[in-house]
Amino acid sequence: MKRRGFTLVEMLVTLAVMALVSSLLWQALSTVAQLERRLDRTRTLSNDDQLRRVWVEQALFGVMTGTEGDPVRFKGSATSLSAYTSMPPWPGMLGPELMTLTLEQDDQGQRLLVRRPGSDTSLELWRWAGASGSFDYLDGTGQWLDAWPPAGAKQPRPLPAAIRLRGPP
Repeated sequence: MKRRGFTLVEMLVTLAVMALVSSLLWQALSTVAQLERRLDRTRTLSNDDQLRRVWVEQALFGVMTGTEGDPVRFKGSATSLSAYTSMPPWPGMLGPELMTLTLEQDDQGQRLLVRRPGSDTSLELWRWAGASGSFDYLDGTGQWLDAWPPAGAKQPRPLPAAIRLRGPP
């Protein structure tokens, strides 16, 4: 019995098949890596949105009336809110501070801005498409109002029972 090795043609066909399989595998791994990068970016954006949401919730939860006779106290409209808060939505501050939350419309949609006292610049907390955002204020009777203090109220409560921000996703 005569022993034979592989012929040159068989070796070339085997190498061609291996090259084809490895190139397909390399392409698939490249696609998986691209998808993983996109998912990481999306997760980061999602975490940023969650952080901003918590900042706004904490700032609104910590709203205070201010001292008696203070001209600022608490006032709000459908597009703006000024109040003292014990939990300001910017890092590094611990005590009650005055904050102004403003909804602004531009060509890309609407955005929520917060302004620190004594600062000319605003920090953008949110941006979303559309123009449906507004602040609503819940009075003691369960009615949602678009401004605080309520117009025509003889002795309004110093603060609304709840504040709702409609608009951002």
